[in-house]
Order: sequence, then C-alpha cells, then structure tokens
Amino acid sequence: MDYYDDRYGKLYASPLSKFAKEVLQKYRHKDECGVRYHSPKDMARVSTGYIGDKGFTSFGEYPWHVALLVRERHHRLPFVRQLTTYRYHCGATLIHPVLLLTAAHCVKGIKRNRLKAHLGEWNLYSTSGELFPAVERRISKVFIHSGYNPATFLNDIALLQMNRPVDTTKTPHIAPACLPKDSYKFKDDQKCFIVGWGDDAYKPILGSNILKATSVTYSSEEEECADKLYASIPHISDEYTLDPDSQKCIVGGYGRDACTGDGGGAVVCPLDNNEAPDACHEHDCEDEHYFVAGILSFGSPVCGEDSVTIVTDIVKKINWIHTIISPAGGLKNYNYQFYDKGPHYKKRTATDQQSANNTTTTTTTTS
Repeated sequence: MDYYDDRYGKLYASPLSKFAKEVLQKYRHKDECGVRYHSPKDMARVSTGYIGDKGFTSFGEYPWHVALLVRERHHRLPFVRQLTTYRYHCGATLIHPVLLLTAAHCVKGIKRNRLKAHLGEWNLYSTSGELFPAVERRISKVFIHSGYNPATFLNDIALLQMNRPVDTTKTPHIAPACLPKDSYKFKDDQKCFIVGWGDDAYKPILGSNILKATSVTYSSEEEECADKLYASIPHISDEYTLDPDSQKCIVGGYGRDACTGDGGGAVVCPLDNNEAPDACHEHDCEDEHYFVAGILSFGSPVCGEDSVTIVTDIVKKINWIHTIISPAGGLKNYNYQFYDKGPHYKKRTATDQQSANNTTTTTTTTS
C-alpha cells in the first residue's frame, strides 16, 4: 500500500515520522518536470556516515530515478514454503505517473510478472535515512524497440507501463524527468549527470546501497571513444562500429563513470527556461529543468579511468516514444487502460484504430 493512502498508518506499525508528515503537509505539487532537489532546504540531506565516500546523493535529489527489480527464481520443494525475493537489476526513469523509460537489454527475455519497480528508492537494503518509503509498482506492459539488436546494442530502449499510476501530487520524493523534443541539442561539453546503484570501481562487486550520482560530459572524439572501447573489451569484433546517429559516448575518469548495474538509468542534462520553455507553464517554476538526454546502454567491463560507456541517444528516439504513447492520449493525458483493456473497452474512431495498428508494427511487447 502506498504511504499516502489513508489506511497506511492503520495497517503498518511504522507510520510516517512527525517530520515527514510536516513535509508532506507543506508540499505543494507544481505542474513541472525535471526538478532536482539538490538543496538541503528542499529535502532532508542525510549523511552516509562514510567519511571518504563521495558522490552520494541526498534523499529525493533525483526524484525520477527508479530501481527496477527482478523476482528471483526458486526451485519448489515439496512441503516447503517458498519465499519470494527480489534483487536489484537495472535503473529506470519516471517520465509519466504510469510510464518508465529504461534500456531494452534490461527487460528483454524477462517475463513482465517478474519485474517490479521501486520509485523513490534511495537506500536499497534499508530504510535508514529515508524520509518517505519507496512506492512499489508491478509492470503490466513492456514495449521494446523493434530495432533493438542485442549484439550491437543498437536501439537499446524500452518503455515500461506500470500497473497503476503514482500520485505525484503526494510524493515529494517522486517526480518525472522531462523528455526533450527532437529539435533539442545537447552539447558535447555540457555538464550532465548519471545516477545509479552500480558497482564502484574502487569497491567492486559490492556496488552501492545508497544512490550515487556523478557529472559527465559526452565525448566528441569518436576515434578516441572507439579506441578505448576496443582496448577495454578484448573480444569485440574489429568490424563493430558505433552508430553516431543514435549512440553517444562517455569516457570515464577517476571517480566519474557509470559501472555494472547502472544500465537502464538516464543521462540527464539541465536546460534553462529559455532553452526549454515547455517544461513549466507557471510563473514561479524553477529556473532550470533536467531532461533525459540518453539511456546507459553498455560499456567497458572495468570502470574508472579510460573506461567507456555507450549511451542510447534519446533525442533520436523521441519519435519512437511518441508512437507508443500517442494512441493512448500522449504523454500529458496517457490513458494506460487503452493498452490494458484492448480495443473493445471503449468506442474508437477509425483514426484511433489505425494509430494503434501502426504502434503495434513498430514495437515488440514481451510478456
């Protein structure tokens, strides 16, 4: 049950703290996307307790980042009660109260009933430091780009529809990121950010329990990117080349890199209201908003200096996203029941039916 449900405090032994209730009462939702809460006054900043660690985010700082979990497989034994367990699998990005954006490789071949999303997650293995609980959702639909190639990671993008929307008017720590228009251009030297719970180059395999973030820039040197990629992946084919029209490259540095487990998360870049005036229509909105520029796809097996991360360019795939969501009302008025109940749940025009048929031919749904 969601923590903002009226029955939550009656059914659970640990209701919201007094401070959390005060924050929730004062919270006023605005019709804007991509607001990063990087100031302590916006949301409680909690110390991790590790003096030497850097890159830890504050709780709710990136409210669109989602933990995508997969149910573990268990061999059933007679007369033994099996416990259902989930493990962290990939990152995802909230772009609508019922829609998530992730990488195709994160969900390809996995039945949707094994997937679960944790929104507002910060500490993966504990509630310590979390002002509000995470909100859980099942995945009801998976839309994978029909051109996805697992061998080359071309078109490594997928949309996930959750079984029911999240009421973002009652979640100070959960809010969507902005989607760019196809005319937007993100400069190679622009300071962008990646977020995730992936492995740490200096603490491998263990990963991070607390959500981390780091600033990155796209590499404009295609040859440098390719050379470092070939050097770090010894078995890659000499014939393999990156697609400059749909893939971007990030070259890692000391303490600044994506790593194993960060896949599916977004590269987000801030744009001010002059560059992107459609992010907010209110007079008191934020000066800048964070837009999804890319999705972390694949990269070097070793993280850190001279490593390479390949990113699916969202600007080049924004039209594909709209082919999925337009038949159901578009991003602003997405009617998720359109896909859940099929063509007979309401009367549709011939134009609507043709749009739905076109969508079916351009997407692949896994179940």
